[in-house]
Amino acid sequence: MNKVSAKLVEIWLKIPRWFRLFTLKAITIYVICIGFFKGIEALFHLESLDLEEWLICLTASLLILIIFNEFSKRK
Repeated sequence: MNKVSAKLVEIWLKIPRWFRLFTLKAITIYVICIGFFKGIEALFHLESLDLEEWLICLTASLLILIIFNEFSKRK
């Protein structure tokens, strides 16, 4: 590890654990909520979506469905 990486790790570890986790969780929740609300907005304007956007949405939905199915099988 070079000096810059070591210094960044040292600074990161000085931040309290609860704050690091809170920050990462807040960013994740924000991104998921933005995607959720953009999806709801797209539902009301379906005619404005082209084929490429439909494929991206369907692929993302399929990926989320597979992840949920994998987690439900483990329990």
